[in-house]
Amino acid sequence: MSFYTSLNGLKNAQTELSVIANNLANAETTGFKKSRINFSDLVSGSAASNPKLIKGLGSTVLSIDQNFW
Repeated sequence: MSFYTSLNGLKNAQTELSVIANNLANAETTGFKKSRINFSDLVSGSAASNPKLIKGLGSTVLSIDQNFW
């Protein structure tokens, strides 16, 4: 299970670097709006179970939003 948690973290880091690279590459483009990545936690268990026993499974990309202001 720890292998998949690590692999998931690497995939998220790759996605984050892609968003940053896109922002840098297009910074001088007329009308370009930068993007921002949001992450969410992954947990196993339910709200009814003991919170101390819930295990974390890493994170996932929640959304990639453009800044329109």
